[in-house]
Amino acid sequence: MDWLAKTIGGTEGLTLGGPLGGICGRALKTFYDANVISPAKMKALEERYYSSKLTPQEKSQLLFFLALCSLLGKITKVDNKVSPAELDASMKIMLGPLKLSGVALKLAKIIFNKAKASSFSARSIALQYYTESDHASVNNEQFMIEALMVVAFADGKLHESEWRMIRSIGVALDVDRRQLRLAAAKYSTARDKELAILEVEPDAPRSQVRAKAKELAAVFDPKTMEKRSIPPELGKFATSRLQVVNSTFDRVKNRQAKT
Repeated sequence: MDWLAKTIGGTEGLTLGGPLGGICGRALKTFYDANVISPAKMKALEERYYSSKLTPQEKSQLLFFLALCSLLGKITKVDNKVSPAELDASMKIMLGPLKLSGVALKLAKIIFNKAKASSFSARSIALQYYTESDHASVNNEQFMIEALMVVAFADGKLHESEWRMIRSIGVALDVDRRQLRLAAAKYSTARDKELAILEVEPDAPRSQVRAKAKELAAVFDPKTMEKRSIPPELGKFATSRLQVVNSTFDRVKNRQAKT
């Protein structure tokens, strides 16, 4: 993580603009004030990296690190209640997929807390990342969404405020709504999985659920398939899909009738 050493020992983190620069600057100040690393190691870093510049790849890595840690902080706070399960899920992401340890993990925790308490919106953080990153890894944006879903579902439910935030982040990261719904379906309850099959969002009103089910049924109707000259293999898929849509809608409709 040479980019991390350059950020801590040099000035790169403090010269970033926008919300990520603001969060990074505040985090580094706390990092320095708390003497997270020894004065001797800090001096060595400053001597080596004070005038060093991040390469484009290193800057992209820094942006990803800042953005993900910041967005994790934001999603835990969006419903005004930070649960132990959400904190634990965020920590597991840092320790697991990100493989952070030592100084990097300590800085990540500070960034997480600074972002959580900041006035910067999650959308503005995601938008800056998307705008300034070189997109060297096409999986970064999808990984962010998956990580946020894991944390949002940590308490057993995807709250409407969490879904709205993830949607806004998805728009900023150019992740389409179908991908968001599929990501949500991975971690959701049976109800949310049903709504994902019907391609409606978790907070959709009954009228929208009904209209979407009707629309999908029309798309997969055998007569529609015939008119479009769909190959037999796809016709079988459409028939199977129609059965799933109809049975799913029946379950949703029956459950809604009881509420």
